[in-house]
Amino acid sequence: LVNWDQLTFASAIGPAAEELLSAGVEGYINQTRRVEEFFDKIWPPPNV
Repeated sequence: LVNWDQLTFASAIGPAAEELLSAGVEGYINQTRRVEEFFDKIWPPPNV
């Protein structure tokens, strides 16, 4: 089993893919943050 870290993987598949990968990770982090903020707003439920 080969253990890929992000940089090795990116250099293996090229610079364009590296940009795509980092953009994807950024988007994922932003989405996670938004979901967490949303849950902060709706939790705890008001009727409990």
